[in-house]
Amino acid sequence: MTPKAALLLVAAVLCTILLVATPAAVATPVVLHHAEHEQTTTTTDRPFDRVIAFGDSLTDTSNVWELSQHTWPLPPPLYDNGRFSNGPMWIEFFTRAVVSESAPVLRNYAYGSATTDNALVPGYTGLKGEFLVPDLNDQLRTFKQELEQGTLSVQGRTLYTVWFGGNDIIFSKTQVPLNAVVGNLIRALQTIDALHKTATRTPAPRILVFGMRNLGAAPFLTPYPAAVHEAFQTASDSFNAILSARVQEYDAGQGRVTFVPTAHIMPNILASPATYGFPSGTQGTSCLSAQFEMCKDPEMHVYWDTFHPATGTHRAIAQEAAKAVGVEM
Repeated sequence: MTPKAALLLVAAVLCTILLVATPAAVATPVVLHHAEHEQTTTTTDRPFDRVIAFGDSLTDTSNVWELSQHTWPLPPPLYDNGRFSNGPMWIEFFTRAVVSESAPVLRNYAYGSATTDNALVPGYTGLKGEFLVPDLNDQLRTFKQELEQGTLSVQGRTLYTVWFGGNDIIFSKTQVPLNAVVGNLIRALQTIDALHKTATRTPAPRILVFGMRNLGAAPFLTPYPAAVHEAFQTASDSFNAILSARVQEYDAGQGRVTFVPTAHIMPNILASPATYGFPSGTQGTSCLSAQFEMCKDPEMHVYWDTFHPATGTHRAIAQEAAKAVGVEM
């Protein structure tokens, strides 16, 4: 089996089992309280007043949970109150570190299983994959509506984060054009800039655009042959190269829109667990099995389930993001 054929095969298989939630009313802005993240500390002044996040299950803190009426992700102890992990997500650690408020404000539009465009690659979730979730365009439309209705303010020092792409590859029944996915992300940056400028009459804001992790190393591929792992790794690497170049081109040397790489984070944790607060012997495996059986040593795994990082890995991702805006965690 060629890598391309293997990629198409596993994508087709995964499309029948993967997860997402139905569009509906979006939750009100989330306020993160200090007590939830008291282990997070910073050594510099916090440079922002709020964070606005767009993304998928790597960023979603409860949107799918609310829309599925608390049925997905599964309730504790399997998942942490609507998070696709066993504790706080990177966006929560990150917001606590970079926002000036004692109770940092995060407006999170991310939905688990979201893609950049449902017309290109639809994103479904739920235990049976029964719900279609808002894609990047839908999330931006909701953001626009809230600005126009006056229910959300972006005055002052607002930071935007955008993290998509993995689901476009995983859910695609064919080999999705990576340039099309990256093009969707660049258009999203243009939309964010335009909406922010209209709302604030100020110069364009800071935006972080996240690269893709190495999908080829994810535990959900464990049952598949090496060719499939290699195909997903190649797709991840190619996506990151294209996105990094396009973000750099869009930023045009302003230092305003930053590409944040993530593919190195899990290998770095495995190479030096103690550096990231993991115990010696930490594995690149998941605590939850594909049948949702929980391990006895969750602290020893960089993945929580076969798709999603554990909360300790999320903290490492937050540290990488914080560095991009000059904050050490």
